[in-house]
Amino acid sequence: ISTSAAREVFVRCAPVTLSGSPGEQACKFYDCLPRLLASCGAQMSDVILERVFFRDIEADFDTFQKARVAAYEEGGVTGDDLPAASYIEQPPCRPEQALELQVQAVVPNEPDSVKVTSYPASVGGVTKKLVEIAGYKHLYISNIKGTDENGSPLPTFREQSDRMFDYGREMLSEYGATFPQVLRTWCYLDEIDRDYDEFNLSRNEFFGKYNVRRLPASTGIRAGLYPKN
Repeated sequence: ISTSAAREVFVRCAPVTLSGSPGEQACKFYDCLPRLLASCGAQMSDVILERVFFRDIEADFDTFQKARVAAYEEGGVTGDDLPAASYIEQPPCRPEQALELQVQAVVPNEPDSVKVTSYPASVGGVTKKLVEIAGYKHLYISNIKGTDENGSPLPTFREQSDRMFDYGREMLSEYGATFPQVLRTWCYLDEIDRDYDEFNLSRNEFFGKYNVRRLPASTGIRAGLYPKN
């Protein structure tokens, strides 16, 4: 997507050759990604957001992270400058595929037309990126969960859901934003068939309490997050 200030690049990356261990598949992702980005005039440092789907997140997460960190280090990206990321256990359609990756990158047309501010991960692994393009601010927040102040999950699903929305509201307020300004949400539920009705009640009560009339576009997905809580 091209504008006068920047180009936004959206990539879905899945290895064509699926042989090999999950670690080898992860290396294929990140061997391929710089070339895909380069074909659009982008580089690894332009990536702001990743969404990673695992066949078995608990077994493969550490191996994947080693490949990910090494690839970004080679591209000159380390520490808090790594993309905001969500890690989701939702097996890809092909049984032999261990991983799938979605990436968003923003490429400035001029050196000062895009500014990206990264924030250290907070309790629960929340990561945030503030992207300023031509005077407009875009805030990306990943891994908002229903945890207490120590990062431990609250006892019930409803308490977790209520806390997740409140936590999101609190983080938005830190940047002078409110929920009516939220354009898109992705909500991952471990047991969506069991809990979706309660999730809807929680969401509707939250939006009603804060008088949010324009709801963000939202997708509810059955998927496990990592670490589990």
